Formats: sequence, structure tokens, C-alpha cells
Amino acid sequence: MDKIKQPKLLTLEEANAILPEITVLLKQISDKKDQIEKKQVEIDSLELILDEDTPKLQQDLIDRSSEFNELVSQVKKTLQRIEDKGGYLKDLDYGLVDFFGMHENKVVYYCWKLGESKITHWHEVGEGFASRKPIH
Repeated sequence: MDKIKQPKLLTLEEANAILPEITVLLKQISDKKDQIEKKQVEIDSLELILDEDTPKLQQDLIDRSSEFNELVSQVKKTLQRIEDKGGYLKDLDYGLVDFFGMHENKVVYYCWKLGESKITHWHEVGEGFASRKPIH
């Protein structure tokens, strides 16, 4: 039976200390996301014009699909690196990352958005960005 992975509980200082690395990883994922979207358009276009008499196009489709799958694999690995550090990507487009931490003697999420210099907000586990409150 698989062990349930316990979330990594970080202090506010520990979470703030890894923000530069989290920023780099988010940018890598964002770049890969753009590449994945472009690759998907290429694949969709090839599928529209593909027929049995076009072996070169069939090979192009195979190649593009392989590149697409490799990009997706890279994104999954980068997401895992974020989670291994204690971060949980909540929204890539907004750059939202949560970190389990303690606030007022309870487990909460420290809430951080790409572009912020440090974590200044938290919210209850099960709530989202709209419910975040300032850390005093």
C-alpha cells in the first residue's frame, strides 16, 4: 500500500526563502505552456489535412506529438520540483502558489502571487485567493 505523502509545513521565513527558485520554476512552466499550446495548434492543423497518401505529413504528426509529450513531461517534472519544495501551484496564469504553514496555531496556506517580493497573506485551507488575509 502506498504511503500518503504528508504536506510539507514551512515557516514563513522558509517559504519566503524559496520564492526566487519558485519564480524561476514558474517561468519555466509558463514558457513550456506556450510551447505546448503552439505544438497543439500544429498537431491539430496536421490532423485536418492528413490522409493515407501523405506519409511525410504522417511522420510530421508523429514527430510533433512526440515533442508535445516531451513538453508535457517536462512541465510535470517542474511541477513536482515546486511541490518537493513545499509549494502548490494554484493558478499558472496568475502565478498563484500556496505553501502550507502555521498561522495563529492552525495549519493554513501562505498565499503568494508571482511578482510579489515576499509572502504577505494567508488563507484557510480549502479557501482561495479571494479569501486571503494579511499576515500581521
